[in-house]
Amino acid sequence: MSGAVVGSAPLVQRGFVESAEGQVHYLTAGKPRAGHQPLVLLHASPRSAKRLEPLMRITGTRRHVIAPDTLGNGDSCTPANDRLPLLYFADAHLRVLGALGIERFDVCGVHASASIACEMAAWFKK
Repeated sequence: MSGAVVGSAPLVQRGFVESAEGQVHYLTAGKPRAGHQPLVLLHASPRSAKRLEPLMRITGTRRHVIAPDTLGNGDSCTPANDRLPLLYFADAHLRVLGALGIERFDVCGVHASASIACEMAAWFKK
């Protein structure tokens, strides 16, 4: 799914992808461009990607931006266990991005999601 441009700011669009846990909600803005990695934004918890929409509109003018809800937040399904390590959430985000056909990306997170982003980056170092 790619963001349509309305005026100078890209439209933020909603989507859902199936994961082992159930449906995961994500937002996207901007258009995918060959040779350019998308930017994955991770929201602070307990929040949702909805809080990232203003940043997505700005950043989406230059690149494709994707912001998935962390499991148990926003419109995404809740994991079966409520006491899971950050690595679990990093893996869940990587599986969601894989289901969207995204293998390489830049990632940015705040608060707990910054730790999730670090775990995602470490995954690629293994």
